[in-house]
Amino acid sequence: MKVKFSAVIPVVDFGNVQPEIELEGDDYKKLEEEGMGYIREAWDKYSKSPFPNNVVGNFKKFDTFTGEHILYDDSNHLYTDLQGNKLISGSEYAKSKVKQFDLELLSGKVAMKYDVPQEIVKKMWSSNGNLSADFGSCIHGAIENWFLFRNFGTEKQYHLPKPKFLRDAVESYPHLDKNILPEVLVSDVKSGRCGRIDQLEIVDSEKKICNIYDIKSDSDISKNIVKHTHQLSFYADILTEHGWTVQSIYVDNFTEGWKTIEIKRVESK
Repeated sequence: MKVKFSAVIPVVDFGNVQPEIELEGDDYKKLEEEGMGYIREAWDKYSKSPFPNNVVGNFKKFDTFTGEHILYDDSNHLYTDLQGNKLISGSEYAKSKVKQFDLELLSGKVAMKYDVPQEIVKKMWSSNGNLSADFGSCIHGAIENWFLFRNFGTEKQYHLPKPKFLRDAVESYPHLDKNILPEVLVSDVKSGRCGRIDQLEIVDSEKKICNIYDIKSDSDISKNIVKHTHQLSFYADILTEHGWTVQSIYVDNFTEGWKTIEIKRVESK
């Protein structure tokens, strides 16, 4: 087994060193301990900031729409600033604002009601949850592709998905003619916030006026509207901190067709 460890070590503003080490062995825990020992040693040698014990992973540097530079570890879904300080994401923030689903309690009640093992109920819910997530990812990805590639090969419709269901979803999307940027990474390092906006409509680039659109595929949107409101307001506040005026916020929910819901913005804290 080969394991590779790497780090981005801040040295000066917008400057860093990036050590990388590859180890081979049979015991992952021992390799991890040895590898992170080398990383920590390099960090202590070159960086002026303390080693961030809670941040381990493969980080890449990104420039954000709001003109900042941050690090992101895709494997752990973790954002940090250039000094390794954790940034809270929009989804993480929204999750903290709503009551969490009590899997143990509710699966236990269902198992008792239908006289089946609780683990079967958990597996069933997990499987359905994964299917719903995959469905949402397909819809989201198909819309994103349209905006990314609509100016390339459109005479042969290369920018459209081949499955009819997905193609119909894209072609019926109500905002295809708007100046929309997909998957926009925004950040406000000062307040420790960042995240990706599904669709950002640029209404006036000079005056910095925009709208936010979020793509969902909730079977019952009303159950999640509070969570969506907090997440999208979080993004709006980031943009506002960087001089943008967010005119409106919408959720575009797709089930059998599209339904656009305007969100009333709330303050994110």
